[in-house]
Amino acid sequence: MRAKSPKIRARVDDVLRIRLDGAELWDVRQYVAQKQEAGAEPWALRDGEKPLSDRQLYRYLAAADTLITDSCRTSRRRLLRNHLAQRRKLFARAVAAGDIKAALAVLQDLAKMQGLYPSEDDALRREAEALRKQLVELREARREGGHGTAAEGTGGAGERGEGPPPPAP
Repeated sequence: MRAKSPKIRARVDDVLRIRLDGAELWDVRQYVAQKQEAGAEPWALRDGEKPLSDRQLYRYLAAADTLITDSCRTSRRRLLRNHLAQRRKLFARAVAAGDIKAALAVLQDLAKMQGLYPSEDDALRREAEALRKQLVELREARREGGHGTAAEGTGGAGERGEGPPPPAP
């Protein structure tokens, strides 16, 4: 498939369409056989021409897969913009069709994508921050109320590796 003739391009595009629907080699084989039998372009066979081999179908599949791979190479920022725009269009279509349930589902999805709903991670971050603040307050309270003993964590003997550790409570 070095030379990309219009016929080859049309075949690769055709395979790409059914590949995006989940087609595997056996599906492509069946699809092409049906198209060849019907004489449909770009699969029509000339007089005396043999049906395409699995090897040739593999080449078309590989070319289609390369197109898919190339189309997925985009930045996360661009992907997000595209998804947001597509959802806005879906929302407009749902509203125009009077499908309130679909419109709500699209809005909810948009809100999730834009981080408008709190997630479990957000709750964990808030809890961790609250615990950090408590720890800082406890350390400050010990420093203010104590006299710098090792048990209070202010750098006394045992904490720096000097002498035995403090006795356990």
